Amino acid sequence: MYRPDKVRHILVVGNLKKDASTMKRLFVLFLHLLLLCGMSFGQNYEPFISDSKQWTYVQTLMLTGGDGTTYLVEKCYFKGDTIWNNTVYRKFYTKQVQPNLENERVSCFIREDTTERKIYVHDFHFNRTVLLYDFNLNKGDSFNIYVLDNIYHKDKVLNVDTISINNKKLKRIVFKDSITWVESLGSLTRMYIPSSGELICVKDGNSVLYLNSKFISCDMIFPQDSVNAVQDIKLETPYSYNVYPNPIETSSVLKVKADNHEMFKIEIFNSLGVLVIEDSFTDNYPIGLIHLKRGFYICHIKQNNKILGIDKLIVK
Repeated sequence: MYRPDKVRHILVVGNLKKDASTMKRLFVLFLHLLLLCGMSFGQNYEPFISDSKQWTYVQTLMLTGGDGTTYLVEKCYFKGDTIWNNTVYRKFYTKQVQPNLENERVSCFIREDTTERKIYVHDFHFNRTVLLYDFNLNKGDSFNIYVLDNIYHKDKVLNVDTISINNKKLKRIVFKDSITWVESLGSLTRMYIPSSGELICVKDGNSVLYLNSKFISCDMIFPQDSVNAVQDIKLETPYSYNVYPNPIETSSVLKVKADNHEMFKIEIFNSLGVLVIEDSFTDNYPIGLIHLKRGFYICHIKQNNKILGIDKLIVK
């Protein structure tokens, strides 16, 4: 016997099954699109480590010992590998270019996990290996920003977005305390690593990736105080000096190479620019025996009120 209501029921059930099958296919397609987007974002990560990049920093010191303002300008870059705890790290160098001393030295060891978008540093001054940058952070996340030794600054992510540099979209992370990270560039604000100075610019070859709005170029020359004039430091001198070991230990000595056992003056300033040590010596000065507190210091070596050299000291 023909029953129209049964036919209608069969048609409705069939349509529902078709709709369910269609919805299932659409959901699977949506998941595939999400996966492809995620893979695409991961592939677009711009590495931090590159031999063609150069960071320029300036540290301004307001000294209380009568020398006025001193500007220390450093160029920082990667060069060569090293092995630490069976792991390959890149050597990160700093070279002081103003005053014109150009004393190149290894600042730290850095490695990068481009898959995890994380950057690690081994700070051999304090024998610390820590997570320096994590570009997986999202708004609201907290992170312990490395300062030095066992000191960290805990901060919270205020905002995460992207900026365009050289036609590349780079992830930007802004913390509540005005600390800003940018993928590929690192921190745009002060951090102990790579430098305790203020970032002027980042270059990749001849291309400027970032220029601090406070400065007009990557190669600015800063006018020094009249007593501490740049030309005084650039004068040819028969003297050479070195501090070893640095970071400072009890055995650390400042050695000045001179022909006639001449008298020199040493001035040591703390990180606030306050003069903490002023002394005279000939040939060698036992820095390790003057019991400086842990931290950063700036050392001036002088003769006849002319600066022969400026160096950074680190006390563990």
